[in-house]
Amino acid sequence: MDYNVLFLKAKELNIEALELYEATTKEIEVSLFEGEVDDYNSSDVKGLAIRGIYQGKEGNTFIEKFSDDLGDEILQRIISSSLTIENDDEVLFNQTMGNYEQLQTYFPQLENIATQDIISLLKALEKTVLDLDPRIKQVMSSNFAIAQKEIRIFNSYGLSLERKNNYAILSTSLMVGEQEDTKTGFDYQVKFSIDEFSVEQIAKKAVAKAVSMLHATTVKSGKYNVLVKNEAMIGILGSLIPSLNGDLVNKGLSKYKDSLNKKVLNQDLTIIDNPHLEKGIGSTPFDDEGTPTSKKAVIENGVINTFLHNLKTGKKSKSQSTGNGFKSGYKSEVGIRPTNFYIEPKEASFQDLLEKTGCGIMIENIQGLHSGMNTLTGDFSLQCSGHIIENGKISAPVNLILLSGNLFKLFDEQLVAIGSDLHFSYSGIGSSSILFKDCLISGN
Repeated sequence: MDYNVLFLKAKELNIEALELYEATTKEIEVSLFEGEVDDYNSSDVKGLAIRGIYQGKEGNTFIEKFSDDLGDEILQRIISSSLTIENDDEVLFNQTMGNYEQLQTYFPQLENIATQDIISLLKALEKTVLDLDPRIKQVMSSNFAIAQKEIRIFNSYGLSLERKNNYAILSTSLMVGEQEDTKTGFDYQVKFSIDEFSVEQIAKKAVAKAVSMLHATTVKSGKYNVLVKNEAMIGILGSLIPSLNGDLVNKGLSKYKDSLNKKVLNQDLTIIDNPHLEKGIGSTPFDDEGTPTSKKAVIENGVINTFLHNLKTGKKSKSQSTGNGFKSGYKSEVGIRPTNFYIEPKEASFQDLLEKTGCGIMIENIQGLHSGMNTLTGDFSLQCSGHIIENGKISAPVNLILLSGNLFKLFDEQLVAIGSDLHFSYSGIGSSSILFKDCLISGN
């Protein structure tokens, strides 16, 4: 489709401004079970979202089949859609090309991987797992996935942008058993080349997670020093994001709605949103509105420096977009999300944190974050598992315990120390292990 012709026709029809958002997503997923390919999925979807301003109102339409002869129909849809709008909300388009960071977010070697190489990698992973420990009962699955997304944005004000991102994930899940007890383990890596994956590391971590939880018990209810490991901390940090969402702040649905430039959390806590992180899964030079992105300390030494905004919420709050306006799909409205969002690590090693804990609980897995966490009030009750810590050393495994408290209090007066072991998940959220005090644990 010739987009230039579409812009010219729009002008002839008195459409005041036009924006084209083109998204192409490609995914490949291969699963292995007992040495054989269990599932193979490949998808390639291209869609175009068109929005325009006609008589001061916004009209929208979407297409998946691209053809020049659809131009007139598309523009008539924009006009018809705009005429149904009854609200007077201002329609905001990005009207300037900014200064965009030069980033490597696309790795061409991922597009050239042969299917047989993927299968060989999965077979090597499965075999490595099975050879590690006689208590392994089954490798439940081994998976390899590649995700690729290309975005192109054009508008009537001369905006013309393109970005391309891709990455790969290798994972395995397994079951171990001893006597009458069984436990499961899972681990994964996110990489940008098939050669970067370490089958041995994934296998050892997944097996260790499962084996270490065999014959887990519970603990007496009470208050404990609690060391939350980095992978488990990622989920807790993710629960803080809605409180920093500019739309929810503007609507009064955030704990921090009146807290900009105020100290609200522990002075040791700095939270970064860094869209320019090297090989970051959320790295991007611009958001889905064409706004340039930038690294920022959302919270610095406990003080809220900024909320996350798109064009609409930025203007409503009398500030500006922070480059965090993103769509969940090409047909969706622009929402708000972070890019690479993480707690800035400190110097304490994991061993330092164990020693500082003394006696307490190490939490390695958290379940029920969606149902057990109220992101508005911060109150939570979460099922957890992990290990007892005795005299600064990891001891017996524990499960079926509940960690209860308040998210905002946890990140403020209960925070004791932040570790150096920063880890990112495939969500783009990252954290080090963190030690908290006076945490309520419900056991027996």
